[in-house]
Amino acid sequence: MQRTLEILKDLDKKKIFHEPVDLNEVPTYSDVIHNPMDFSKMQSKINRMEYITFSQFEADFDLIINNCLLFNQKNSFYYKTAFKLREQVSVL
Repeated sequence: MQRTLEILKDLDKKKIFHEPVDLNEVPTYSDVIHNPMDFSKMQSKINRMEYITFSQFEADFDLIINNCLLFNQKNSFYYKTAFKLREQVSVL
């Protein structure tokens, strides 16, 4: 899982999903997204050996993408970036 997370981080060139959404910059985020996820949280879960199966790891990645798609408008940079990342991962 560690190697897979490194690949995901490399694909996220703008580092959009590396850290939690800054609630000072996006104060309405927590009104819409009730279960935030990002690569740093996934790293912590790897470090604490919380992932029992790869499916759990995948679910957290899907949560990152789905949260982004839910919160952002379709024509936004963030939405397009999440959509593209999901597409890139689907061909790996």
